[in-house]
Amino acid sequence: EQGWHIPVDELIQLEIGENEDSQKYKVIIDLKPSNKEELILLELLDIWIYTHGNTGTGKADWSPLLLRLQDCLYEELSPQVTTDERKNIISEITNKPSHEDIFEFLYIHGDYRSWNWGRVGSVNGALLHKPALQFFMRHLS
Repeated sequence: EQGWHIPVDELIQLEIGENEDSQKYKVIIDLKPSNKEELILLELLDIWIYTHGNTGTGKADWSPLLLRLQDCLYEELSPQVTTDERKNIISEITNKPSHEDIFEFLYIHGDYRSWNWGRVGSVNGALLHKPALQFFMRHLS
């Protein structure tokens, strides 16, 4: 069993190389990409993973992930909004310090480079705002 953490800045730096500034980039998640009436965007900030191994094989069986996200945008849209208008809304996102952290738990199956989410089309995760996470942590400790 092993746990680890990677800040998204480090993940970005690994992707773009050491010669570029990772602060110019963000990892944005469109929570409902096929929804034409809502635009909900979250910024990924941190990833924690705890791996449960199979003692017989030494390989990982499954790993719960904790994602720390930040609310970037919640916009109700007219169904007539075009793709270009949607892109314009996204391009005008600004960082506001009032955005609160949101936490999401997910899990993956498998071992190094063979991870999968389980059944196709099924994601089992919960978005938790900080007060909800604190509530659960208080009762677990």
